[in-house]
Amino acid sequence: MMGYSALLSAQPATQIYLAKIKLKAVSTKLGVPQKISKFAGYNNQPMFSPNGKTLYYTANQGGKQTDIFAYKVKSGKTIQLIDTPTSEYSPTITPDGKHFSCIMVEPDGTQRLWKYPLKSDQKNTPQLVLKSVKPIGYHLWVNSDVLVLFVLGAQGQPHHLQLASLQADQGETLATDIGRCFGYVPQRKHAISFVHKPKNKQWKIKKLDTKTKKITSIVPTLKGSEDYVWAKKERVIMGQGTKLYIWKKDKGWKLFANLKGTGIKKITRLAINPSNSLLAIVGE
Repeated sequence: MMGYSALLSAQPATQIYLAKIKLKAVSTKLGVPQKISKFAGYNNQPMFSPNGKTLYYTANQGGKQTDIFAYKVKSGKTIQLIDTPTSEYSPTITPDGKHFSCIMVEPDGTQRLWKYPLKSDQKNTPQLVLKSVKPIGYHLWVNSDVLVLFVLGAQGQPHHLQLASLQADQGETLATDIGRCFGYVPQRKHAISFVHKPKNKQWKIKKLDTKTKKITSIVPTLKGSEDYVWAKKERVIMGQGTKLYIWKKDKGWKLFANLKGTGIKKITRLAINPSNSLLAIVGE
């Protein structure tokens, strides 16, 4: 399996858009998306801060490597958080609120999980989070000691989901053939979600109870789509082509927006702020 660097060169250019969203009991309305990313090429992996004031993302400024940026929602200002010779991906705020963790492609190509302080005078002093678990593609914090990881499979082998402990510095494989998107299941303590992508079979969003390690199905994905985001009241938003859909239990997938004509040709990753008033959209 190719690592991030090889994958990046093969990926189409992407931009990040921000749109107002109104989630009501019987309808969902989306405002006009506004492009907030500043660079040509790869702009991806948006993630809101816990207070919703900042949108973190990964971007390539025209060089060979990617760095982590922060978009301030109120002012519209973009700040580069780190500037390193290595590539970093998947920025995520750590449970202590003092760091952001990310996947670093180290000089020898190893992909491991590191963290950087958010404090401005310590930007370029990363700490290794997991020494032994690699190569990591994506991650989600369960608590200060436990993470869910997307671990890349060896050549020709499927990617797999691992539940990892920082204290033990090791992970346990709980699922294979998984997608790149993780999420916290609303109103379900200890539950995270992922997409199961078995070959030649229907893809499904599934739930993992991180305490019991039990996995159950939630809903089939839209055909060919693997990126989604949870909204309040256990709703799921997912894109397919230029269209956005929302799912609610016993209601099925319902179209609520078509972004054709906005410059977005294919919707991929999504992120929503804590108040569910802003939706970040990655579009090719």
